[in-house]
Amino acid sequence: MQLVGSDYVLKQQKTRWITNGSIATHALLIISSTDNQKEVVTVIPLDQPGISRSNPVSKMGLRALNQCELFLEDVKIPEASVISAEGIRARALESLHGCVGQIAVGLAQSAFDESIAYANDRIQGGVPIIRHDNIKLKLFNMYTMIESSRAFARSLVPYNQADRIVPSLKRAIALRVIASQAALTVTSEAVQIFGGPGLMKAYPVEKMLRDAGSLMTVNGTNHALALMAQHDPQ
Repeated sequence: MQLVGSDYVLKQQKTRWITNGSIATHALLIISSTDNQKEVVTVIPLDQPGISRSNPVSKMGLRALNQCELFLEDVKIPEASVISAEGIRARALESLHGCVGQIAVGLAQSAFDESIAYANDRIQGGVPIIRHDNIKLKLFNMYTMIESSRAFARSLVPYNQADRIVPSLKRAIALRVIASQAALTVTSEAVQIFGGPGLMKAYPVEKMLRDAGSLMTVNGTNHALALMAQHDPQ
């Protein structure tokens, strides 16, 4: 971004995986200025000249989450509408990754509930499979991962609302990493409990497994985010 007269100008910028990008009317941009190397933030309408969007991308999972590519070429932003990103960036990222973590907890819980119901109905060896020791062990391990992630998620909100100007991005990323990994493990175990039917679209656990896999990479991979969190002092 460069300052030209009283306007900042974005030249040939391409952003990927913009949430709600193909249906949103405005976008929150956090960008770096080439003039002073500081991050700034602004809100821009997406119908102004120089802005175009791709069609929604087709994904393995999280298909209900609308995402697309956004192209900006010679887009003018009034200098008066640009403010420092300090604090705002941390709050936005904390909210984003904290939300992904909570979604992961809910996804894991849904897979667990489906597994319990199926294990009570599926008969193998003359009894419901929930009475088999290997299934009992799987379900208990799934339960412990879900409850651990849920407890962390519940502790994050009051921590970041305790009169803190800058929230703990490290804690939000930690929740996202722990909960998304738990969701992937739990949904994978759910498919194992279902056996062959777990791969069929007639049952929801195959979709849950795809969604859990997508949560591992949405808005950054878990490994990349873990490295980012090391720079957060809290």
